[in-house]
Amino acid sequence: MDTLQPLFKIPYVHAIIIIVITVITAKIVDIFIDRVLLKLAQKTHMEADDLIVSIIHKPICGTVILQGFREAIPYLELSKRLSIYADALLVSGIVIVWAIAGVRLSSLFMERAVSKISDITGMGREIIPLFETIVRMLIIGTGFMLILSVWNINITPFLASADIFGVAVALAAKETLANFFGGISIFMDKPYKIGDYIILDGDDRGEVVEIGVRSTRIKTRDDVVISIPNSIMANSKIVNESVPVERFRVRIGVGVAYGSDIEKVEATGADSAQ
Repeated sequence: MDTLQPLFKIPYVHAIIIIVITVITAKIVDIFIDRVLLKLAQKTHMEADDLIVSIIHKPICGTVILQGFREAIPYLELSKRLSIYADALLVSGIVIVWAIAGVRLSSLFMERAVSKISDITGMGREIIPLFETIVRMLIIGTGFMLILSVWNINITPFLASADIFGVAVALAAKETLANFFGGISIFMDKPYKIGDYIILDGDDRGEVVEIGVRSTRIKTRDDVVISIPNSIMANSKIVNESVPVERFRVRIGVGVAYGSDIEKVEATGADSAQ
């Protein structure tokens, strides 16, 4: 045993030992996730947890390995500059691994969340790719900024450019954004839902047949579909005749001859209403 002690003092041997321990640890984690966590997830009635474990499986093992290599860098007797570059490269690898996992997880959650919203509001499922793209861009952008900060690259010019670009997009798509956030406020406040009969400020009235990202569509009694921007819907007074009960009243003017029996007319009207 005493003859082996000098070997542990050799930097490269120490680094190799750390890497070997890291690989063994990663394999143990891999087996634990595959044979314990995944089995437990499969016993539940939800499918989402199975997919989540499958998505984060490789990123966790990859992170353990990359972190182990980071711990071994100080024992390789590299120059200070090369050590910094090697560490930054490994950290960048960790960021990339989790950015990819984040994109996959976001796609999973967005598809299920938007599907539920679509079932509740009738919002078209074709908007799922739009939301996925927005979230994917945010995750990739965040990962890109983290990598730049790891490499000690000044991100202030990028942030300034992003602000200018964001202002330009906001001005160019002012109406689109207003309709988009109007749709979100309608979903949150729930003044109406698919199938409700509503009356608007401008005397437009009809049954709600679709609530989209940009507009709400109502069908009048003449079977004419009216598309109204969500920004207008969010700022209008809406009379929902389908709540609190689904039945709603329709006022119809009825004329009777002069000299008719008033009591008989009222009784007839009450019987017709029932």
